[in-house]
Amino acid sequence: MNILYTDATTSDIVAAVITDSDLYVAPPTEGSSMRGDMLCVRVQEALDIAGLTFEDIDCYACCVGPGSFTGIRIAIATMKGYHTVHPKGYLSVTSLEAIACSDVCGNRQRAVVDAGNGFYYYDSETGVSDKVISYDDPRTEDAGRGSGFQFVDGAAKILRRKSGECETSLKPLYIRRSQAEENRK
Repeated sequence: MNILYTDATTSDIVAAVITDSDLYVAPPTEGSSMRGDMLCVRVQEALDIAGLTFEDIDCYACCVGPGSFTGIRIAIATMKGYHTVHPKGYLSVTSLEAIACSDVCGNRQRAVVDAGNGFYYYDSETGVSDKVISYDDPRTEDAGRGSGFQFVDGAAKILRRKSGECETSLKPLYIRRSQAEENRK
C-alpha cells in the first residue's frame, strides 16, 4: 500500500510517502513559516523521491494533532483538496502516538508535545489522554518528544498497521481551545 502522509503540527512541514517497506520523506526546509505554500511543494517532492504519482497513492494520511492549530487545519485541508481531485480514503495518526513509538524519539511509550504558554500535551501510554501539564511536571522527564521530522518513523509504523482501515474523513484532534479562543473572554 502507498500512503501519502503530511504533518504540520510542529514547526516542521513534513510530507512523506509510506510504502509497505520504505519511507520517502521530502527534505526539510529552513525558516519557512508559510506552511500552506510549502506543504504542497513538500508533497510533490515526496512523490518524486518515491517515483510515484497521485494515481499510485492508495490512501491519504495526516497527523491530526495535538499541535499547531493552524498546522493541523492546513494539513487536513491539503489532504482533503487532494482527495477532491484524486479520491482515496484517509488514515490519521496523532503526534503523541507517533512520538511514543518513534525509534528516533526513544520509543518510550509516552510522549509530550509543546502546547505553548508553559504547557505540554501529555500522554502516558500510546494513544491520547486529554492532559495538559506544565513544563516542570516530573512526568515530562522521561517522555519522548520531537519535531515532525523526528517522529515520522513512528507515524509510518502506526499507518502501516492501519493501512487496511481507510476512513471516509479526517477529524482534527484539539485537546484545548486555541489561543485566539482563550483570549476571547
